[in-house]
Amino acid sequence: MTVKVAGEVIATTNREFRLLEYLTRHPSRVFTRKQLLDAVLPEASYVTERSIDVYVRRVVGYRFEVPRG
Repeated sequence: MTVKVAGEVIATTNREFRLLEYLTRHPSRVFTRKQLLDAVLPEASYVTERSIDVYVRRVVGYRFEVPRG
């Protein structure tokens, strides 16, 4: 999986990509760790809520905004 940021292609893991996709589909929203885990890692049965911190730390930013145009 890859994403493009400011013209630069960045490789991501499947979980990082799913997190980015979820966040971009819900701009300007705030989520709890549990909400993100349930949305991004529903199949992970042995994951703590703090695990999402690792994925958030690996991707750029915590908030996505739709550019005004």
